[in-house]
Amino acid sequence: MDPLIACPECDTLQREIALPRGGRAECCRCGETLYRSARGGLSHTVALSLAALVLFIIANSLPIAALDLGPGGYTQTTLFGTVEAVRGQGRPFVALMILWTGIVAPALEIGAMVYMTLPLWLGYCPHGLSHAFRIAPMARVWSLMDVFMLAVAVALVKLGDLAHVVPGHALFAFGALIVLLTAVGILFDPREIWLHAEANKAGRFAAEARQ
Repeated sequence: MDPLIACPECDTLQREIALPRGGRAECCRCGETLYRSARGGLSHTVALSLAALVLFIIANSLPIAALDLGPGGYTQTTLFGTVEAVRGQGRPFVALMILWTGIVAPALEIGAMVYMTLPLWLGYCPHGLSHAFRIAPMARVWSLMDVFMLAVAVALVKLGDLAHVVPGHALFAFGALIVLLTAVGILFDPREIWLHAEANKAGRFAAEARQ
């Protein structure tokens, strides 16, 4: 029997149907959109998630920016170095917020996405899939890298009058990472994840899980 799906608007139960690429299913009663076909397939989500993981490592390993103070010296810092500097100035709460929204939450989101999509794409269902499925959207809400990047950009512009500002490679990596995470959020389809999980458990992953 075909699986049943409840309309989120009127709660009408109806059977799921196969959709062509780019198609969508509507409720037979109220016309509400029930689900859409995969937008790009699981392989695109896997590729973007892995690319986001690489950029996240680069962004947190290299300096965000450097200040050339002339004869007075030269200084640079990473994102974690910024957290340490803010904590050292007697603002532990601000440092904790930067750590959570700029490092921990994005790491949880990217890690959960890779943990979910890569095993499914390879043809097996990972343990604790439901936990990762809950962690990803929760972490996405708290991930505020775009806000942090805006604050960094404003600070660098203001410091331009006092010293020569040299943007670091991590700054560009963070910018690309924000774009990638936005694309991952757009492509992420919860229904597609569970369909692949069920197909893998049933042993039908050879051709289906890679579509």
